[in-house]
Amino acid sequence: TEDTKDLHCMTSTTLTNGELLVAGQQDDMLVVSLARGAVTRKISGASNIVVLKSLPRSICAGSLLGEVTLRDPRTMKVEQRVQAHTATLSDLDVSGNLLLTCGFSQRQGSLIMDPLVKVYDIRMAVRTLAPIPFPSGPMFLKMHPTLSTTCLVASQTGQFQMCDVSSLIMGSYAAPAQFHQLQTSSYITAMDISSSAQTLVFADGASFVYQYADREDFDVNPYSLPLTTPDIVQTPTTTMKEDSPLSSVGMPYYTDPLLSLWPNNKIYEVGAQPTPIDEEIIRNMKTIDFVGYAPNPGNIHRNQRPRKKKVVTKKNGPKFRSEQERELLQAHKVLVGDDGPRHLGRRSSSVGDIYSTDPAVINMPRYYQRVEIQYSRFGVDDFDFGYYNSTKYGGLETHIRNSYCNSFLQVLFFITPLRNIAKAHIKIACSKDNCLLCELGFLFRMLEDSKGQNCQATNFLRAFSTIPQASALGLFEPETPTRNLSFSTLMQNFTRFIMEQIHQEANMA
Repeated sequence: TEDTKDLHCMTSTTLTNGELLVAGQQDDMLVVSLARGAVTRKISGASNIVVLKSLPRSICAGSLLGEVTLRDPRTMKVEQRVQAHTATLSDLDVSGNLLLTCGFSQRQGSLIMDPLVKVYDIRMAVRTLAPIPFPSGPMFLKMHPTLSTTCLVASQTGQFQMCDVSSLIMGSYAAPAQFHQLQTSSYITAMDISSSAQTLVFADGASFVYQYADREDFDVNPYSLPLTTPDIVQTPTTTMKEDSPLSSVGMPYYTDPLLSLWPNNKIYEVGAQPTPIDEEIIRNMKTIDFVGYAPNPGNIHRNQRPRKKKVVTKKNGPKFRSEQERELLQAHKVLVGDDGPRHLGRRSSSVGDIYSTDPAVINMPRYYQRVEIQYSRFGVDDFDFGYYNSTKYGGLETHIRNSYCNSFLQVLFFITPLRNIAKAHIKIACSKDNCLLCELGFLFRMLEDSKGQNCQATNFLRAFSTIPQASALGLFEPETPTRNLSFSTLMQNFTRFIMEQIHQEANMA
């Protein structure tokens, strides 16, 4: 509205009817009713007010002309006036009978910041007290909420000081002033002290907030009410069937070790079938009262049975594709021959036993054992990768340098938003040479069209090896890996690098 053109400050009154005083660079001060949400009164003669503070028996208003007026909270009439500064007023605060102001002075047509914080006693008539020196120029004032004579003074450059006004008034010994400096590259725009007096807060022009506290665990308000949190919604009961996956139940939140977390020394095999008894012992056994007795043949200890040894059988390995085609032709000839159908038996491996029978790796799960790719005269394309991958998702070959990136590239492939961004990037004209996002898009397209066939990340890794930043970070795999090489650290550094590189190249498009 026309009454609220340029508002700068507001404060609440001490009356019980819930009123709010609002003022600014306009002709009138407004009284707003909080219950009705409307302007109930206009106070004329209160123009260009920039700071408002309330006391139990008066309202302090500071103007752009450097004047501070004390008004009655009921009638809003001016009771006292004081010309604190010759120019504008930057801040003021009150506590009890003390009034503190800071501002500017008019000198030779320009504004000069006063290096003093002016102090006044407003009990009866306004009386000037000893000022507080602040060489860097006071811009913000705040009285301590629990110590009535202590104030916080801060400049626009970030320097602040806590000082006791009573020591200056009484002329007693005061400790040397201790100034503190904020590490800010901008200027201070706001300052405040919490109602508990345990933390200080500053804000600067770069949108940063700086917080200082005198203890590690501090409270902002002395008597804060607990936060109102939403009610906990009970999760629906999960109906389990015989074919329901256990993952549908989910895991609860727990802080103690689970009962199933047993140490290795308490894990043992149970329920194994007993080893068959030697036939010679059964022949020499005599039964007395349903208990059989037999002499010891001498190859085992008394009252002991040897542990049943695991029989490790060799597994058939994959065949070359050329051999599979040749066997299919031979099988067709046998099935249509004169002798009738024949049983061809299990297929044998042309590459031998690819899984090691070394006792050191027998206990290793099959999917963790190392698999060597065997080459025929037709090269790697003749190897049957389908023997290991029966899914529709293609894999990446590992016989290329820097192939440690393959696992993370496949993780990126299954991130749908990133995959769509990479595929959309290859549809535009990219002018950057060796663009990783382009190569990543082509690789994702190839993995989608592979239908379970093996793929190579050769083009991506070749473009990756030409980036100087990757070489400086040590992301290239050495020709001969050493024991000191940490692939976990290498993968972490590669993850940070590739995410930043994709972000930069996507924004350049």
